[in-house]
Order: sequence, then C-alpha cells, then structure tokens
Amino acid sequence: MKEADVKPDSHTFSHLITNCNSEEDINMYYEEMKRSGIQVTKQVFMALVNAYAACGQFEKAKQVSLLLATLLY
Repeated sequence: MKEADVKPDSHTFSHLITNCNSEEDINMYYEEMKRSGIQVTKQVFMALVNAYAACGQFEKAKQVSLLLATLLY
C-alpha cells in the first residue's frame, strides 16, 4: 500500500482487525487506525467484537458490543 501511495481507510482496518490472531495485534491495528485519524465505523466495531471473541477475549468482545449498542441507540 505504501509503494502504491494508497491510504488505508476504515474498511482496510476492519479487515486487518478481523484477521488478527492475538489481542496485541488487535490493539496495535486499532491504535494505528486512531492515530491515522480514521473514523471508527460500525464495521470496525464488529471487527473488534469478532476478533476479540476469536482470541477468547469474550469480556472485551462484550464491552465493545455494549459500547456499539449505546452509540447506535
């Protein structure tokens, strides 16, 4: 992406987060996304929920789900 001068967007980060194998990687991509100034979208929240659950971090997945529900309603 850097060589092609393509800037990542929320869609890019949601895919990266979904495919993480560890909580550390999830946090790394999420922090990088925030530093880049990219808006957190519903898809990013869902990627976080799915990634945390896949890593066995069910409490974190639940917290993100509750936060998303709060923002939507």
